[in-house]
Amino acid sequence: MAIIIAAVLRWPQRKSLSFFVSVLLLILGIIIVGVVLILFLYAEFNQVQAKLLSLTPLTVIVSFVVWAYLFGMLGGLFSVPLTLAVEAVLGAYPGTRWIADAMVEEEGAPHPEAPQEAA
Repeated sequence: MAIIIAAVLRWPQRKSLSFFVSVLLLILGIIIVGVVLILFLYAEFNQVQAKLLSLTPLTVIVSFVVWAYLFGMLGGLFSVPLTLAVEAVLGAYPGTRWIADAMVEEEGAPHPEAPQEAA
């Protein structure tokens, strides 16, 4: 950042178009790299967290899109924890337990928050 500030402050002394273009390309490159890194970290963070918590990849992708649409960047960042909260609520009720079971990867396993029914 200091290089950019120093380059911009020296702009009136240089007065060449190539210097101005090179400064703009430097700023554009920093912005592009930053955006790509942020998007990659969001996606990778959610994928690792989903594997640890046994969510299906489709659930992670859909939850990321839905929560990011509803709450913006913070919704995208907290998409997996918010989805786990929804999954826990859905798993607590017998009428919606099938939705919670479809969200997790382990098929046939009982839902941990579900009360055990006596046979």
